[in-house]
Amino acid sequence: MNNAPFNVLLADGSGLVATRLKRLIRAIPGIDACAHAQDCAELRRHLSKQHIDAVVIDLFLPGGNLMDELQRLRPAEQRAVIVLGTDVAWTTQQRCISAGATHQFHKSSDFSQALNLLAQLAAQPVERDNAIEL
Repeated sequence: MNNAPFNVLLADGSGLVATRLKRLIRAIPGIDACAHAQDCAELRRHLSKQHIDAVVIDLFLPGGNLMDELQRLRPAEQRAVIVLGTDVAWTTQQRCISAGATHQFHKSSDFSQALNLLAQLAAQPVERDNAIEL
């Protein structure tokens, strides 16, 4: 085993938003790779092909049901699952956490907290066999 970079998968259907978020995520020390999935099918493809330490997923990711996707993520190897959205209702937050999200942040007002969380996670030593291939 070798020490590998912290790998992030950003799942967001908006190309403009994803471009900005990827740039911010890649600027975090310890994160060398930030792949992008524009819909639920692409999210599943990325997850089946490489090790991902954290998934940052849009609450309204196109192509499926987010709660189903979160449940698919839950039984997988340990990883952070961060949901970003504009729906801040307590019931929505609870549904996301119950379905498998580890964290949920408001896409506009709390995004700096999501970045801080990724920085904390990336700073923790991680050992594994393979790194992400982009």
